[in-house]
Amino acid sequence: MKLFSPTVRRALIAAVVIGAAAMIVMAIMPPDVVRTPLEGAQLAGTRGIRLEGEQPVPRFDDQRAPIVVAPPAQGQWSAYAARDGDRVQLTTVVEPVDDVQRIRVQAPLPIGRWDLVLEDDARHTRWPVRFAKVPTPSTVITRLKAEAEALAVADRPAFWVTAAQGDGALADRQVAAVELGRAHIAAGDMAKATLAYQDAARLAGEMGEIGEQAGRLRAAAWTLYRQRRFEEALSMLSDAGVVLTTMRDATATARSDYLRGCIERETGLFRSATSSLRRAVANASSTADESLRATCVNELATLLSDLGQHRTALDLLEETPTVGPAKGRRLTTRGWIASRLAQTAPEYLALARKSLEEAMTYLKNPDVRFSALINLIELDLSEARLENVRRNLKQIDKDGAVFGQREVTLIRGTLALRTRSFVVASALFDEVLTEPLATHEERWRAALGAAQVAHAQGDLAKAIKLANHAATALKQSSRQSAVSGARATWLADRKQLIETTVRLHLDRGHSLQALSALDGLRAWVFEDLDARLRVERLPKAERSAWFSAQAAYRRSRATLDAHQAECRHAPSDERPACAKQLTSLKSAVNAAFDEMYLVLDRSAPSAISNTRLPTLPANRALVTAFGFDGRVVAFWLQGPNVTVAETTAEDPLAPFVKRITEVEHLYVVGAAGVDLRKSARDTLADKSTTWSEVPFAGLLAQPQVDALGAPVVIADPTADLQHARAEGRAVHTRLGGSMLLGEQATQAATLDAISSGARVLHFAGHGALDAESPWQAHLLLANDERLTLADLLVARPILGIVFLSGCETGVRGALSSQHAVGLPDAFLLSGARAVIATDRVVPDADARTFVDHFYKHPDWASRPAAAFHSAVRALRAAGNPIWTAFRLMGRA
Repeated sequence: MKLFSPTVRRALIAAVVIGAAAMIVMAIMPPDVVRTPLEGAQLAGTRGIRLEGEQPVPRFDDQRAPIVVAPPAQGQWSAYAARDGDRVQLTTVVEPVDDVQRIRVQAPLPIGRWDLVLEDDARHTRWPVRFAKVPTPSTVITRLKAEAEALAVADRPAFWVTAAQGDGALADRQVAAVELGRAHIAAGDMAKATLAYQDAARLAGEMGEIGEQAGRLRAAAWTLYRQRRFEEALSMLSDAGVVLTTMRDATATARSDYLRGCIERETGLFRSATSSLRRAVANASSTADESLRATCVNELATLLSDLGQHRTALDLLEETPTVGPAKGRRLTTRGWIASRLAQTAPEYLALARKSLEEAMTYLKNPDVRFSALINLIELDLSEARLENVRRNLKQIDKDGAVFGQREVTLIRGTLALRTRSFVVASALFDEVLTEPLATHEERWRAALGAAQVAHAQGDLAKAIKLANHAATALKQSSRQSAVSGARATWLADRKQLIETTVRLHLDRGHSLQALSALDGLRAWVFEDLDARLRVERLPKAERSAWFSAQAAYRRSRATLDAHQAECRHAPSDERPACAKQLTSLKSAVNAAFDEMYLVLDRSAPSAISNTRLPTLPANRALVTAFGFDGRVVAFWLQGPNVTVAETTAEDPLAPFVKRITEVEHLYVVGAAGVDLRKSARDTLADKSTTWSEVPFAGLLAQPQVDALGAPVVIADPTADLQHARAEGRAVHTRLGGSMLLGEQATQAATLDAISSGARVLHFAGHGALDAESPWQAHLLLANDERLTLADLLVARPILGIVFLSGCETGVRGALSSQHAVGLPDAFLLSGARAVIATDRVVPDADARTFVDHFYKHPDWASRPAAAFHSAVRALRAAGNPIWTAFRLMGRA
């Protein structure tokens, strides 16, 4: 009996054969690739984005084919269009760009709605897209544009109003609204252009064209910005941002963030502007638009340099290669940033010169070339290359730039001064001083030049008067740093003003006035820093008033500028009336300027309310020094009297050794090129006199507000310093109050803890000075967050004693050859009574020993200087030299 029938046997044989074949196929064929999602890819090149249902769908055609910017491939890139099981392979061209790859999808494209899929050997991603034929312009719009072109510019708005408000097709009306906006701009009516663009955005939204809608909202924001309606412009960008969130379009988002950054920068919101421009750069870098990327990078680099972050700005420019005019602008920016940096790092002079000279080969626009030439001339003046100055001035005349003539006049005056052509120099500086439209910046530089001329001619009384005029105008210029970063960190000419003013007063025997001038101009650096952050301190409810007041000032200034332009071409018989009107308009500008700052003075008062010299008790004195012309002069302030003595950089306190031992406490104001701190430390090592450092004497004249809140201890925020953690616990046990330990010490928690006015803030953790930007000095907190010098000046916490028990928390970095700033300065300017910090790395055990000695002193809370010097003497007695690393800054 057979086990299976023939039919069953044949079925079994067939199954075995098929199975064997399948096994053979599986053996020789690789399994299906399992791909993971491709992260970080951006789709660009779109002609527009339309909302289909609830999904944004980009449109492409043969002229605007897809471009994908993605991380480098893991294998080979492949692109195809997929729809309902159909698959159309697409040709791609891959271009490496920096650390990403640009994948261009080439025509022909399959018409209709598809999914665009991009994959490599391991990853894949897809986008819904619509491929269409190249759009044909509407016959109605084509005809209307031709008719409008034949009209005078002034008549075009009325022409387009009819088309935009008619009963034509929705798409035609939308295009007409855009053309109406452009017509109003050409006719000079920005307010009506805003309304037209808003209407164009509304119509685009009704059609579902969200890409066009976002673009027109951004255009409306730009016209509002041009009208100085800042708050409305930012609100309009927020409206565009809602649409952009739906679109997820990196190019449009970059343009929106760029405009937002420009507005925030102009209105004094510097930190917000930095964030906006960083986002713009990040988005622009993920697109195929190299021009947009270069524009965003250049603006961010300029802002970073204005904020003192020169090396970061240079690195950013180096990472962004450009060609053509964009390269010329980048080289110009790199040149003047390197020039600024060369004030503290002379090795950058060569880069500055090379960049500016190379820029000239790319720049064609005379006004853009003017900027590069001015910077090159400034560099030539600093190196006394006067023949180069003359040659570049001739080039400016040849180019015929339409702005910056007062800048040129100042340069010509400086050149005449350098060549001892005093009559010519005086006339040129007077020309700027008597110009109604001269800015505070131009005015103080002209007054300084005129003072130097008068000094050279032996008229000391006139020279002093002009130098005082320059100092007053400089303070106004510094005040305006809340609005503009122009020349705000170009400190070499401030040094000239200090030297000129001090020399003049000393020549006249005016010791008190010489010290007052020296100290006032040192305080200027901190006033400038504070001015940049005052707008950030404004409560949100007060920002509207600031925006409105600032817009009124800008409009009055624009009116003045326009009237002056008209007066230049007025007939001779009308010029007296023009001059009278200019004087009236100038008064209006000054009034608007003062009104603008009343808003800040009322709602965000300056951290520096007084820069006069302090009146010290008889048992206290202040000492500082100043070096110029190869001389070192020391100043001793005690009571109302100032004594001046010639000294040396090696032993600057030598003339006052006896006096020092007769006072209980000595305040030391640092001086460039003179190590007063070391001299005071060595001189007072075995004396009972205590001493502390202050950044400028006027700080001691500031009103002192007592901090009465509970102590705050912050320990080991980065969770990598066990000794700091133990120190924090010990200090907390001794002082009480609140403690933020490890991950609890976030930026928000730290600012909240100290906002109540802690009478003691003890920080045990990492501190850092950003070598290339002292203004970015910071304390490291949890979650990689920071508490920066700027954060403190914005928050302005009222504190008593601040103990920064971390390495290098007391280092002060050089802004220029004459100015330095560090983290303790922010605490002092915020109102802290005293700050204890270190100027180098300190071993944990030594830091703990110093801390213990300080808090063991019975009067540490009321006499921090006595407690500090008691701790110093204890370490010295133990033979531990680390005591030299600790610094006491502030009041005794």
